[in-house]
Amino acid sequence: MFKIGNQMEVATIVAGTIWPLLLNTLDGARTVDPVQLEMARAFRLSGWQRLWCLILPVFWSTLVLLGMLGYLLNAILYGIERVTLAWHRGARQLPG
Repeated sequence: MFKIGNQMEVATIVAGTIWPLLLNTLDGARTVDPVQLEMARAFRLSGWQRLWCLILPVFWSTLVLLGMLGYLLNAILYGIERVTLAWHRGARQLPG
């Protein structure tokens, strides 16, 4: 379907992450606090307003938090790699 290379890598990553993301989003939407849902009904919010004001902010805040944690862990592991494998990088850059 895709050539071997960057396109295939991106397609594999997308295919591997889209389904867990969608399934966890559905599960998160189902587990919204019942008190908050009752409050939304009491204020007569429409379904779209409940989705936009109640469900999505919880989902996006979690997604942003996970993204920041992933970036932080990647930076930490990259720093550890630079320190522990400094000899290896230097060996690759030797002429000849």
